[in-house]
Amino acid sequence: MHRTGRLGGTTTAAGALLLGWGGLLGQEAVSSTPHAVARDTLRGLTGVHVVVEELRPEAVEDGLSKDAIEERVVQRLWDAGVRVLMEDQWTIAAGAPYLYLNVNAVKSRDLYVYAVDLQLNQTVKLERLPAVAVAATTWATGCRVGAVSADSVGVLAQVAAQSVDRFIEDYRAANSAK
Repeated sequence: MHRTGRLGGTTTAAGALLLGWGGLLGQEAVSSTPHAVARDTLRGLTGVHVVVEELRPEAVEDGLSKDAIEERVVQRLWDAGVRVLMEDQWTIAAGAPYLYLNVNAVKSRDLYVYAVDLQLNQTVKLERLPAVAVAATTWATGCRVGAVSADSVGVLAQVAAQSVDRFIEDYRAANSAK
């Protein structure tokens, strides 16, 4: 949920965000794609490009850094042996695969309500029309939601890194020699 306007201040925005997530606070949503099938979409993947969504200005002011998150994600992938594709490489790679990371943190007084979502998007072909190829999410962590104090907003970089660890685990499982 991205709010550009206000309905009575940031407390209302954070409250609406919490209500929208209902009982998911502190839990992970279940992906609509069965895990084994999603994992299979990673088989043969030769690398990924990393795209990190822009952060809200108040999160940046409180110490969260898009560049630091991106560097941490890229380093974790490299350390795990997952090739990271640069801008000029990913569009010509088979399937144009990219990891999309969205760290959405909404501030309400001295609290951030957050949602962290990591997805692998790649080009897929429609079975009924093989000539039609579109970008689609083929693997995702599910949305991780929670709340942290404003002075601890930097911990969201760690939450994002944990999502990347789940990707690495599935990537390794899909590409291990059997």
